[in-house]
Amino acid sequence: MATVHRLLALVLLISMLGIPSASAQGVGVWLRPDCTTLTGPVSGSTVCWDSTRRAWRFWDGTRYLTDAASATQIVNVLDYGATGNGTTDDTAAIQAAITAATGTILFPPGTYRVSSLNLTGRTNLRLLGVGLPTLLANAQSAPSIPVLDLTGASTLTVENLTIQGAGATLPSVAMLVAADNTGTCTRHHFRNMGSVGSWTIAAVAIFGCTNNSFLHVAFQSSANGIPALLVTGIPAAYGLSSPYRTITAGSFTSDNTFYSAEFHGLFAGTTAPTVILDTMTGAGFYGGVLSSSGGPRIVEFRNIVREIRVEGTFIESESGTPPTDTFFVTATGTVQGLALRNLNMNNGVSATGGIIAGASGGLYRGLEVSGYLTGANNLPAGARLIRIANHAVPTTVIINNAFIMASGLDIQPGGSLLATMILNAGAINLPAGAILSGTLTAAVASATALNLAAQAGGTYQAIRIFAGGITGGDIPQIQWLDAAGATMLEIWTDASGVGTSRIKSRGGLSLHAGNVGVSATNEFLTLQTTGAVGIGTQTTTNLSTGQLAFGETKFTALPAAPDGSMLYCSNCAIANPCAGAGTGALAKRLAGAWVCN
Repeated sequence: MATVHRLLALVLLISMLGIPSASAQGVGVWLRPDCTTLTGPVSGSTVCWDSTRRAWRFWDGTRYLTDAASATQIVNVLDYGATGNGTTDDTAAIQAAITAATGTILFPPGTYRVSSLNLTGRTNLRLLGVGLPTLLANAQSAPSIPVLDLTGASTLTVENLTIQGAGATLPSVAMLVAADNTGTCTRHHFRNMGSVGSWTIAAVAIFGCTNNSFLHVAFQSSANGIPALLVTGIPAAYGLSSPYRTITAGSFTSDNTFYSAEFHGLFAGTTAPTVILDTMTGAGFYGGVLSSSGGPRIVEFRNIVREIRVEGTFIESESGTPPTDTFFVTATGTVQGLALRNLNMNNGVSATGGIIAGASGGLYRGLEVSGYLTGANNLPAGARLIRIANHAVPTTVIINNAFIMASGLDIQPGGSLLATMILNAGAINLPAGAILSGTLTAAVASATALNLAAQAGGTYQAIRIFAGGITGGDIPQIQWLDAAGATMLEIWTDASGVGTSRIKSRGGLSLHAGNVGVSATNEFLTLQTTGAVGIGTQTTTNLSTGQLAFGETKFTALPAAPDGSMLYCSNCAIANPCAGAGTGALAKRLAGAWVCN
């Protein structure tokens, strides 16, 4: 209606000025399939209905503008010469529209063949597609440059666009979201857009940017060894560069949030993860999909990575061949705070891999698994919840209210302190075949492996598992704590696994369902389902039901033990105090001396 009113007002003005609507060349109201065929248009006095575009167009002295662009600061790329026909190089025309824009840059339906579009240093612009047009990046003017370059820009919105990487000279990235040497890059919004095709670095790369949001986006990489998403604080390590601005290290990469976002690695058997997070802080993936096509892993953490949350996300394989691992920290990587909540595992890990995995030397500090990891029918037998090898420093693992539909744990310490594992609310159920290797390999060899699902209310608040090779005295090898932090059960050992080994418990101790050996070579306590108990080197194989037997010692080896201690001395004589050269006696420590009877 507003358009009609403006048109009537223009016609009335022409009539009042005595200018015939069709007598003067180019002046008046015209109907044409293409308004640019009019000759001699006059600024403010030539109006044309473009039947091809189905829009009123006004001559502004330089070019024809659509009615919407004239009234609302919307720049239409077609007004600047773009064709959207998929064959003409529209780079210069679209760049002219970007240069002229102060608000929205409109892309009508079509396929726009482009090289690289320069949005560097711009603020408060919106790239808006109508009908999800495509930017076809097969007109590269130089090798490995970005299609959309947002270096040094802030508060830009990209919406309803698809970027396609194709051609003999591939672009580096579909979209480069980076800080320049001034450190500027913040508060971008990306909605209902994404990429398809191939790239030389990543589908989308983020460096030095803060507080950006991605909503309903889908980025794909179809090239071998190329991730779909790269978030990094060290651009030089990946060859990230802008042809328009200088990118230098030192900017802070943080707080990028992905809502219902999809990142897909589509090359079958790719050598790269789908997502690389390297030297950055703060990323949240909420909903959406993370997928691979048989690569080594889906998400890889490199160097120092902090505060990552993945929640309600589908983890899956595109090709039917799952990746080896799902989340993986490299040998030089440290993840400080990883929360996984309510994930749906759809063939997202192999039979030998782990959902949470790491190389020798890699580290998770603060790992929380909550809610549900579903998709048990899609996980192959033998897949681990955790597959961590040879950590050199402490790791904390917290599992809250999680029903883990995986085949088990495989924690292989091999270094100094391995982990603190806290199981809250007792909702862990690891089925038959689970592996808990390292310190407890021999102790957890039963069919159920580790099953705490029956511990209602989280009676066992914490489980701490330490590796061998510990120095500085004896420490708890296994420790269960209640909700208040008080000791329920501790199994102690010194650095060699023997020596001052002992068990301390509160409220009694019951071990059953087969023999339990705390040390493979020097058992200090063994129990059988018959109730027989062996202490020290004594075994229970020759004991009857309910019998108790002590490992033997010699008279010369009787220690200065505390009162109340009791030992079997194989060469002691019955005497008070004990004496040697006997045939054996039970030695008791009373009033600071050994008494044999």
